[in-house]
Amino acid sequence: MGLPSFTNPQYLLYGLPSVILLVSGFWYLNFRARQAMRKAYGEGELVDAFTRKESFSYQIIALSAWLVATISLVIAAAGPYLSDSPETIKAGSIQAVVVLDVSISMAAEDYREHMPPPPAKPNKEGKEGQQEIGVGSYGTRLDVSKLLISQILRSLQGNEVGLVSYAGKGFPQADLTSDYLALDFVVKNWVRIGNAQGNGSNFGEGILEAINTFKRDENKDKKRVIVLLSDGGLTGEKEKVAEAVDEMRKENIDLIIIGVGLEKPVPIPIYDDNNQFVGYFGAANNQPVSTSLEEGPLTDLASQANGKYIHLDTSYQKLEIPWVKAFGGNKTEPHAVHIYQWFVGLSMLVITSIAFTQFFRNRKQKTFLSNGQKTVS
Repeated sequence: MGLPSFTNPQYLLYGLPSVILLVSGFWYLNFRARQAMRKAYGEGELVDAFTRKESFSYQIIALSAWLVATISLVIAAAGPYLSDSPETIKAGSIQAVVVLDVSISMAAEDYREHMPPPPAKPNKEGKEGQQEIGVGSYGTRLDVSKLLISQILRSLQGNEVGLVSYAGKGFPQADLTSDYLALDFVVKNWVRIGNAQGNGSNFGEGILEAINTFKRDENKDKKRVIVLLSDGGLTGEKEKVAEAVDEMRKENIDLIIIGVGLEKPVPIPIYDDNNQFVGYFGAANNQPVSTSLEEGPLTDLASQANGKYIHLDTSYQKLEIPWVKAFGGNKTEPHAVHIYQWFVGLSMLVITSIAFTQFFRNRKQKTFLSNGQKTVS
């Protein structure tokens, strides 16, 4: 969880110095007053013979205890809390459309060794068993893109999300909706390699289709964001990209680009209807096609549209993007565990300890014995 945050941090800024000065000041005045009273009471040696001497070290310990007690109360008043889960975007503040590349290169399995284990599936006896990673298609760029979409939905709870897939043309896969169960079903069951029209990779067409998705349910009071998930490359017209950038500017739509795929070239595997490996794309001509992330067109697009570009490399733990930070702004809500009671409890414990210590010190105090000698305490 890390270090705590505070609901009212200004209490620390002004309260802590004030408390330290006041408590230290009162302690000093009290200590000097008691010293003066002892001197006024009688001759010093006689007073010391029949009463406990003032111990400066004990007074320092007592001062420290009072400082801990009062500082703890100030910290409690400042509202300390620990985040118990990732932050989410404020509900009802954002509309987002995910633009997903479904061209053939997205079938490359760059992330096969880095993806989380696949979900458990029932075995022949009906019991849950772990799917073997070595069997069938797994860890493709499309797979990791679906993983990222699930992260987006988790971060945007209470907001509207739409989905556009593209290859040569854009395809409106799902209009803006807050029904994430339905959208998750679409992503898991309907999104496939090649289920958008045309060949190649034309993200300009995909972005234009996303803008049309916003226009069908227009709400300019909300922040609007396009999230492009692509392995790069551009086989379409650059004029379409320029048109898409102009439209985003006119409509005040933000752009986040996630580059999926790694820098090392890999072949594109082919599987049959039973998810059995049958070869590599292009192998019929004895020249299997290899593909790697082409960042150039994506970084150029980010520069033109004043957007954000993030490469999903394997340095990201569990391949998880910090989506709240990526969407940015002041529209976040922390999920927190409030811990002010810890500091109130600490203060009460210290104050109780001070009281009991003083009580037992007084009970041990013997002013004199029958022969006029001080007891050993």
